[in-house]
Formats: sequence, C-alpha cells, structure tokens
Amino acid sequence: MPTLTRNGVTLYYEVHGSGPTLLLRHGFSATSAMWQSQITALSATHRLVLWDMRGHGRSDYPDDPTQYSAAATVADMAAILDAVGAKTAIIGGLSLGGYMSLAFYRAHPERTEALLIIDTGPGFKKDDAREAWNARALGTAAKLEAEGLATLKSASAERAGSRHRNAQGLAYAARGMLTQQNADVIESLPNIAVPSLVLVGGRDTPFLAASDYMAAKIPNASKIVIPDAGHAANIDQPAAFNEAVTSFLATLKQDHPMTVYADIATELTDHVGLIEIRKPPHNFFDVALINQIADALAEFDTMPACRAIVLAAQGKAFCAGADFANRPDTGTVSETEGVVVKHLYKEAIRIFRSKKPIVAAVHGPAIGGGLGLALVADFRVTCAEARFSANFNRLGFHPGFGLTTTLPRLVGPQKAALLFYTGRRIGGEEAVAIGMADLLVPEAEVRSAAMALATEIAQSAPLSTQSTRETLRRGLADAIEAATERELVEQDWQRKTADFKEGVKAMAERRLPNFQNR
Repeated sequence: MPTLTRNGVTLYYEVHGSGPTLLLRHGFSATSAMWQSQITALSATHRLVLWDMRGHGRSDYPDDPTQYSAAATVADMAAILDAVGAKTAIIGGLSLGGYMSLAFYRAHPERTEALLIIDTGPGFKKDDAREAWNARALGTAAKLEAEGLATLKSASAERAGSRHRNAQGLAYAARGMLTQQNADVIESLPNIAVPSLVLVGGRDTPFLAASDYMAAKIPNASKIVIPDAGHAANIDQPAAFNEAVTSFLATLKQDHPMTVYADIATELTDHVGLIEIRKPPHNFFDVALINQIADALAEFDTMPACRAIVLAAQGKAFCAGADFANRPDTGTVSETEGVVVKHLYKEAIRIFRSKKPIVAAVHGPAIGGGLGLALVADFRVTCAEARFSANFNRLGFHPGFGLTTTLPRLVGPQKAALLFYTGRRIGGEEAVAIGMADLLVPEAEVRSAAMALATEIAQSAPLSTQSTRETLRRGLADAIEAATERELVEQDWQRKTADFKEGVKAMAERRLPNFQNR
C-alpha cells in the first residue's frame, strides 16, 4: 500500500475502488483497519481512501511531541488528497476522526463535497467543559505511558483490535490531537454549507446529545441512529451502517449535474439511468458515439442512486450500424486534437465492462454493429416493427462488435451461424422467439416498457443484483476482448477486397451483391 512523507513524517494510506473520492479517518488509538467491513460496500461506487494518523498504525511515530496537533492532522488530510489527485472529496471519520473532519471543513471548505460525522462530538463552547475533556485526554496519555498498549484491550471495539508499534506515539497524539484548544469547531457548525450526515450508535450514550446538537446546528444535516450499536457503529452493526452511508452517498450524486454529451443525452430518475442516442434518423455509430456511451455507463457506475440503465434512441432506427456510404471504415483516427482514437470495437470493450444491468429499448432497426450494441444489454425490449440483422457477410466482411461471442450466447451457435451466413433480417416477434430479445410490446410502448423493466430490477437490492450480474457475466468481457482481436484482424484484410466494395455498393443501390470471391 502507498505512503507519503510530509515534513519528515511518513503516512500510510490505502485506496480502494474508483469514483468520487471518500476520505475516512479513524478515531483516536484505532487504525484504518477499523473500516474493513465498509471497504466492499463503499468502494463499489467511490474511491475509498483510508489512512493511519501519525502516531497510529502503520504511519510514523515522531519523537517530537510538537509534531502532533489538529493543524498537522488537517494538513495531513489535505496532503493525502493531493497524493491521490483529488481536488475535492467527501470527508468523514469516527470520534476524533469526525471532529477532525469538521476541522478540515473549517480550513478547506472548497475541498469538501460532503461530511460524514460518526459517533462524534463537536467540541465545547464552555471553557470548564473543555478543560474537563482535556484532563481526561491527558489522563489517557499518562496511562498509555505507564501501562503501554495493554491499556487498549479494555477499550471500545475499534480500539481494542488495533495494532500499533508503540504507546508513546499514542500518548503524544492524546496530548496534541485529542485535546482541544478553543471553540472554533463547534462555533463553525452553522457555517457548514455542504450535505452532512450525522450518524451515531443507539447505545453510544456519551455522544447522543452531541449528535442531536450537530444535526440541529448544521444547516440541512441528516441524522441517523443505528440501533443496538455503541461507539463503533460501523463495527457493531456493519450492515445497517453501510446501508445508511450508501443511501446518503446516493443522494449526493443525485444532486450532481450529469455530463453533457454531443451525441447522447443522459438522465437519472428513481434509480434508473437513461442513455438516449441522438443521431436520428439512423443513429449510425462511430468511435465518438461509442466513447460517449462508455463514458455515460462509467458515470452511472459511480452513482449509488443508479441501479439499472435503459439504452434507447431517437429517430427511426435503434442503431443502423456504421455509415458505410460516408465512412466505410469501422474505426477512425482523429487528428483534431492530435490524439489517436482507439478503434471502435476496442472502445466497445469498455461498455461490456460496465457494472449495472442494462435494458435496451429496441424500437427500430438494429443492424450490424447496431445489433452488437443492442446485445451489450442484459435485456432487450422490442416490437414487431423492429428489425435485427447481422448483415456483415452480406456486405463482404467479418462480423464485429463481439457478436461472434454475444449472438451464439443468446440464440445458440446454430441459429447464430444462420444469421451470420445469410445476413437475413428478422422482426421483433422472431427475435423474442429465438431468445435474441426478451419482451415484445407495441411500438409506442417500447421505451416505457424498458423503463418499467429497469425499475423492477432497481427495486431489488443493488449490491446483490450487481454481484449476481458479475457472476452471470463472469469472463464475458474478456471473451469479447479476445473475440474482437480476431474480428479486427479479419475485418482489416476483408475491407480491402473487391467483394467488400461490391457489398457496400450493392447495399447503397438496394440490390443483391455480385460477389467474385476476391
């Protein structure tokens, strides 16, 4: 796992998953290991960054007691965000970690997207209350120096199981970081202007009133009490904790504007994402379109609120494949920005690696590579008027877009061979009958029926649904990648043949081709 060194102090951190950055900090005398039960759930949609404070776990234990302070901790948090390339992040922590998250917001509001304040107190307004707290912190430091790490064995769950190199670093941390010098943090609560979740264990009696206070003072804050949980709510009741946090994170992404694309539109409604191709009437594809669809799917993958996706299109066709009349090649090289664009089918692999169930609303022709795009989806809703065709051989070249894997997977190798060799077009009724599509509805209802199916899927538990999908499709993306390697080799030489030129010409002239086997 990576480390960074700041002013001579090396800090241990680890990164899990991808997506919006979520930085979590442990409590005093705990370590990043306290979040083990959260890694799978939170890293499914976010880049989860965990770290050990100085004097804790696998980070350094400076010998100089002045190296331990709230200011140093806040600066460490900023340095870790810099190290992972995050300009902003969702900031959170438990107990002292939550207090330091509030301190981080006060110092860096521009870098804070949201706050997770867990089993935490915001400090004290009254000097006598703060002095009493500090006396307990100093007593903790003295006990650590006198008894060593053995004193943690009787501590709460997140502390009792932690591993540290020595007790002196913890003692310095108690004196320099656990103690509080002023009321700045508690007085800053009304100024917090980001979404905030205050979470507390129902049996964490010392922090129940503090949680009520923070929820009341932080504008628009949410508060959740985890039943039958103590000071380490994430350890005592991990399932309930994870559900509370992931639900909160989902609300954050709902508030974020969707990326604007040139050839597609996207939106998210009631846990269902929509990707609509907007290149009517035929919706011919090119590298740019496939790139945009892949990017949109990747964006939806980072959004906890999105649980299923509908792929639809404007115009007469769902996707009529490549526009051979104007661009005979299936891939292009863009020189406009001096960037070589990957081949279209290579880009398609990104679509196959998306994580969430996809329903294709196929209301019109899905031809050639357009059929390949439709078969990326888990399910296809169609109508009698739709047309499906793997017309590659009729054009004089090899199938692509991974269809040599996806089509036989759906209809069996015999029917797939028939469709490939003849290039015949079949309607929606036959597509459903042979297993190429799943649901037949009137043409005017294709989009709404696809949305209804996606909504039904979204009503199932998202983590288990995605896990089941991963199991069912295990190895598929790799198989597609291997298939496209051969598809590309074969297409490259066949596009240079006279038969290919004749196939494209015959299609444009709406006649049978006259192939010469050359």
